[in-house]
Amino acid sequence: MELRDLEYFAACVEHGHLSRAAAQLHVAQPTLSHAISRLEQDLGVQILHRPSNKRSPMRPTAAGQLLLKRAQAAIGELDALKDDLNELQGLHRGSIRLAGIQSLNLTLLPRVLAAFASEFPNIEFQLNTHPSEQIADRIRGGHEDLGILAAAPDQAFYGLQVHELYHEDFVLIVRRDDPLAQQRSIKLSKIADRDLLLVNPSTHTGAQIIDACEQVGFKPKLRLVLDSGETLRECVRAGLGICILPRGYLANHEQDLQAVSIAEPILKRHVLAIHPDQEQPSRAAQSFLGVLRAHHPRS
Repeated sequence: MELRDLEYFAACVEHGHLSRAAAQLHVAQPTLSHAISRLEQDLGVQILHRPSNKRSPMRPTAAGQLLLKRAQAAIGELDALKDDLNELQGLHRGSIRLAGIQSLNLTLLPRVLAAFASEFPNIEFQLNTHPSEQIADRIRGGHEDLGILAAAPDQAFYGLQVHELYHEDFVLIVRRDDPLAQQRSIKLSKIADRDLLLVNPSTHTGAQIIDACEQVGFKPKLRLVLDSGETLRECVRAGLGICILPRGYLANHEQDLQAVSIAEPILKRHVLAIHPDQEQPSRAAQSFLGVLRAHHPRS
C-alpha cells in the first residue's frame, strides 16, 4: 500500500469526482482510477461507491470510511514530519547570542560550544561576558537570547524563564604547602583566623560566603576583594591567602593548589540558563540548551 495512493483516495472522497480530484492533483484521471483499484485489491474490499450517474458524487463505503480516517492520520503525520524537518533545516541558517559569566565562559561553555558546532556547523555564535548581576537585564532587554549564570535572588529573574542546569560545591582553595591541604574536608569555622580572598561581597556569591561564615560564628578576615574568581585563584597561588570558590575553578591535575571540601555548612552554586518568559527560545537556542544539559559537570 503506497502513501501516494492514500493521498489520491482522500482527494477523490473530498472532491466526489475523479475529474475534480485529478484537476486538483494535476494528474490524469486514469492515474486515480488505478490508485483506487490497487487499494481495493490490497485490502480485498470496495472502498468507493461508483454511481451510475456521472453527475452524482462518489461516496466511501463503510470500509472506505475506515480507510479514510487512517489515511488522513498518516498524511497528517507525514506533513508534521516535513514541518519538523524544515524547522531543523532552519538550524543550519540560524544564529544564537549568549551572555555568560566569566567563570562559566572559561570552564563550561567551550566544550558545549564545540559539541553544538559539531552538530550544527553553520550556526553563528556570539558569546558575551557580563557580571552575573547584569545578565538578567540584558536578556530582558533583548540584547542576548540566552543567559548562563550562577543563581541570584529570585526577584532578579522577574519576567524570565529559569532552567537549573546543575549545581556544584564551593570548596576552599589553598596552596599545596598549606597545612589545610592535608585535610580532605573541614568545617568552615576552622578558617576563622585565616586571611580570606573573596569575590565582591555585593555579588550573590560573595554574600553567600559571608553569610555562611557568620552562620558558624565569625566574620571573615578579608585580605583582598576582587571581581574575578580566576584572579583570586592566582592570588592564592602567589601566597596571599586562601579563597572559597566553586570546584570548577580548579583543574583536576593542579600541581600548586588543592581543593578542600567544606563539610559544614555545605555551600553550593546553582548554575542557571535564562530566557524571556513570555516567548519560547528560538529553535537554535532550544537545541543549545539540550546540548548544554548533556555536557554539564556532574552535580
